[in-house]
Amino acid sequence: MPLIIDKGLIRHLWAQQTFTTRAKTEQLLSPELEPAGTLTVGDFEKAVDFYPGEQRRLPGFYGVTFTAVASLSVYGLVSMRRRRWPIRKASLAGFLGLFNGVAYGQYKQLQANVNFKNSLEDREGFLKAFNKVYEREGGLSALVKDKRAEAIDREIIKGSSIEDDAINLIKKRGVPSESSLFDVQKSNPAIQHTDVWDATDLHSQTARAGKTAEEERALAQAEFDAMLEKERRGAD
Repeated sequence: MPLIIDKGLIRHLWAQQTFTTRAKTEQLLSPELEPAGTLTVGDFEKAVDFYPGEQRRLPGFYGVTFTAVASLSVYGLVSMRRRRWPIRKASLAGFLGLFNGVAYGQYKQLQANVNFKNSLEDREGFLKAFNKVYEREGGLSALVKDKRAEAIDREIIKGSSIEDDAINLIKKRGVPSESSLFDVQKSNPAIQHTDVWDATDLHSQTARAGKTAEEERALAQAEFDAMLEKERRGAD
């Protein structure tokens, strides 16, 4: 049997993740105000007060409350009988309390949404405006993609931190500079009597090879030092 998800529930979840602040709610709903749109000024003000308001914190509030009450209740009952610290039972009771508290908070949140919609001046006009914003912003699928993109960006930044640390170490230490053309000529008699263009070409090849090897060794050492430093910070 296919899973059927109510569209109203999807839009409710989207609204909770989208209208997170008063400024953002005003920005998204203001284009739908009358006379250009179907949203009245009164309903606009109610929505701006409601969505970023206390109803957003109901699941977390009841989750914490139920967790504390359940854990303390079990701890009190067991400790009076055995006079021991009932870690496992208190933890299990806390987990069940958290689950039930969040579920109850979500129920109260849905109930608050129903009361909000019943208090609107023009419910049909508000729903039309809400659906336009929903479609314009891409709906729940666009929100999920944004969250996934943020997670990927965090992984990329986390993965590149070691390389960035290595580059910073190289900048602090400095890469050995190549010798000048005259120093090479003084140290190698064979180059002193050759044509200046030949000497320049030979010097550029040898210096480039030496510089590449030196940079590779410096980068490898810096990456190794950066990994050690990262592990040390994690241990601390």
